[in-house]
Amino acid sequence: MDTCLPNRTPAIWHELAGAPVSDILITHYDVDHIGSLAWLAEKSGAAAQ
Repeated sequence: MDTCLPNRTPAIWHELAGAPVSDILITHYDVDHIGSLAWLAEKSGAAAQ
């Protein structure tokens, strides 16, 4: 999952539409891929891998 730039969290959460998220796989650390990672991990309870 690409967590996008910071402050994109409402759009990401809306697109997930309640789907369970148990893990988030990070392939690389560019800001446009991890910008909302911390928020998404906290909101979903997922483990960042």
